[in-house]
Amino acid sequence: MSPRRLNLIIITVAVIVILSSAVALLGRPPQQVEVQIVGAYDSSRLNRFDHLVVKLRNLDSPPFRPVFFIVDGTPGGYKAWEIVEGPQELSPGEEALYTLKSPFVLNALPPNRAFVILVLDADNYTLKAKSRLHYFEPSSFTPLRNPNLYYWIYDVMKGCSQPFAWSYVSCRDGVEEVAAVMESDGSAKLLVANLTRNEGEWVMSGLWQTVELPGVLTIKVKPMFSTPLSSKPSRVVGVEVGFGSWDWGEHRRVSNYSLIPYQGLWILFTNETSEPRLIKSDIGEGLMLYFVPVNVSEWNTVVVNVSAVFHEIGWDLPEPQPYMYEGNLYIIRRAELTIFVAKYPWDAHPTELLEAYFDYVDETPYSG
Repeated sequence: MSPRRLNLIIITVAVIVILSSAVALLGRPPQQVEVQIVGAYDSSRLNRFDHLVVKLRNLDSPPFRPVFFIVDGTPGGYKAWEIVEGPQELSPGEEALYTLKSPFVLNALPPNRAFVILVLDADNYTLKAKSRLHYFEPSSFTPLRNPNLYYWIYDVMKGCSQPFAWSYVSCRDGVEEVAAVMESDGSAKLLVANLTRNEGEWVMSGLWQTVELPGVLTIKVKPMFSTPLSSKPSRVVGVEVGFGSWDWGEHRRVSNYSLIPYQGLWILFTNETSEPRLIKSDIGEGLMLYFVPVNVSEWNTVVVNVSAVFHEIGWDLPEPQPYMYEGNLYIIRRAELTIFVAKYPWDAHPTELLEAYFDYVDETPYSG
């Protein structure tokens, strides 16, 4: 085929495409349905918007049943959102408010993520309306995300499910040692077992999250064993509020702050005291143990005034600093919070199963 003939074919095809697009554009009927984004909110305290409020107006379309999809440029394409409130059908001339909910936590919208809403007809899935590109700016940092431990996601790298916004952490040296987390009737179950070493580090199972420094912590917990009232307990169940993160390779804590060394407060659950007790730890430097009374094998709601304990210890508390979360910058007093169960090699029953259930962990941020 000669170059001249090839060029003619290409030009002819281009003209046909342009004319077809022009005919389609000129012949497109006026918009029959309008969709307007009214607002959004974070009902589950995920630091993501899991509910949207939209206004839908049927200008001149036959009655139809709307379904809503979000497109935000992330993998997964069209993401269906459920209608929580709003009429099932919209007639010509009607307008209505719809409250939409993300059925999956990973489909909820982080602040500053741009998205559009597509409205389709539920009967034939034809497109009825498309919103303008929109995003919501972050208002403030959610001090503790997913406090009810309700939403869970599977972590491929760790090979386990963990509550959204929490990170499963564990420590075990022997291949036969057991450390695990699992969902159990709406709560998080942490367990350790089968410690056969006579020396070395603990075997530990925990859930960790970077949080705003708590002033008051509220924990609903069902421990299946008691932490011994000791400066060096052999088995522990509790919550750590610390100013550093674990260096797992070196088995040590690293401070988040240049002027404050690593410090950690362990709030430990025990049935060996009727009043809270504060004891300096002999387990590691920079640790203080705060024992609170609980009933073993029962649900307990424990409230701890962390600010008062810090004041009693006399620790310097961190100043607000920049913290990046899901691409957004916040200024917070940063702390690391971990709920955990653990056992040390000097325990009298090292192979025994130890477990605890956590139903929620909530906080009121420090305001000093």
